[in-house]
Amino acid sequence: MDIVPARCVEAGVDILLHPADADLTVKELTAAIKSGMIDEENIDASIERISKANARLEEIRRGDIDYNDHMALSESISGRSITLVRRKEGILPVKKEGRVPVVVAGETKFFEARLWNDYFKEIFAESSHAGDGLVYNYENYFEGHSNSDVTAIIAVFSGPRAWKGISGIDDSERREILKIINKAHKSIVISFGSPYILRCFKDADILIAAYDSNEYVQKAVIKCLYGELDFKGRMPVKIEFPT
Repeated sequence: MDIVPARCVEAGVDILLHPADADLTVKELTAAIKSGMIDEENIDASIERISKANARLEEIRRGDIDYNDHMALSESISGRSITLVRRKEGILPVKKEGRVPVVVAGETKFFEARLWNDYFKEIFAESSHAGDGLVYNYENYFEGHSNSDVTAIIAVFSGPRAWKGISGIDDSERREILKIINKAHKSIVISFGSPYILRCFKDADILIAAYDSNEYVQKAVIKCLYGELDFKGRMPVKIEFPT
């Protein structure tokens, strides 16, 4: 029996958040209780602490929270988190008069089009997202423009997937994005979510880690692209690029 969940509870953890296999974790904890590895009183104590925490949250009234301060803090934190992982000189800041198509890939439901429309006029989705009403035919696009005046921005959105322990994009999208990088004269790949996605695109000129997909983060990335905000983030993990 894998005793990791049992050891966590034994150490005082009240909530096991997104285990790789929730059903198996429940079975392991049940077996640990029956075998005496975990005292049932520990479980009761955890339930009591969780219930008290929920009760405290219910006591908070809307008027007790300064939402303007909260939003300002969220925007400030988001702005300081954006990380420039790789930079090739001469590409940033993006020039507003240049041709800068934005390709949206991954979980496009997180894309806040209203924020991007103020800055970019050509926004498309990767071809597999035709159902979203945004279709990007990169071959036709590059046939109609000189590669020297095109900077392609690829915004990849991803979210954590409960119970699976993974976050990323599928192989078909990865291949499509690689084609865009090869076609474009200059390319910028932004990961709104897992920074490990950037490992797939080592040939891009600019790599940016944004860690999340909320509107504050997207707004901060746009400002960083245009030089209105400095990149201040640092990578929390080490990314190994394939050779």
